[in-house]
Amino acid sequence: MSLESVTKKRKYTREVQPLQLMCLRETVILLFKRTDIKNFLHELGCRFRRPHRHLECLEKRVKELASTLPIPARMKNTLMDMFRSMAIEVFDWYSKHGSLVPYDFDVLSSFHWRSDGTIDDLKTAQALVRRQDADANSRFRIAIGYNLTADIERIIEESANMSMRVLDLTNQLNNVINSLFARRHACSRRITCESCICGGEDPMRVTVKNGSFSDSSTSDSE
Repeated sequence: MSLESVTKKRKYTREVQPLQLMCLRETVILLFKRTDIKNFLHELGCRFRRPHRHLECLEKRVKELASTLPIPARMKNTLMDMFRSMAIEVFDWYSKHGSLVPYDFDVLSSFHWRSDGTIDDLKTAQALVRRQDADANSRFRIAIGYNLTADIERIIEESANMSMRVLDLTNQLNNVINSLFARRHACSRRITCESCICGGEDPMRVTVKNGSFSDSSTSDSE
């Protein structure tokens, strides 16, 4: 089935719908949230540069899942029609937002679907930028893209607070290291966590290299 014919069928979900179609739409949304479906999309590349190929592969997988559902065959056909329509929505979203989100960023579970089976881009963006499991850079890019001023300010503040916490932990580690070496040997030079961790040298070797132990050993031999 061509994308043009699938696009025409999208009108099918934009009319006033009975309860049956509403239930089928919710079923499709749940299918998109399945871990195996999300993994399947990631394996395909998740950039949808070849929509025909992606749609065919994804449709085959969903047909396998639909065959296990306890619903009449006629409803399964309707389910697949609705799935194709909503899958095009997913492809469209990725084509517009692919540069804003990283490859492994899980957006499928954050999509906000309208009653007509289309994605609400603004509400989806708001949901994504408020997810604490996403990295700040991705959330910041999305917030900038949708001009979410309050979220932009909040993300900047969160990043600043995180930087302060890292700096505080670094200072605490410096104090611990200096305290340990001060008790170990009074003449050992001041060593920071940057010189120990970033420099990649063993603190004991740094002390020996600077002559702290050589002086004491010399005095003992005398």
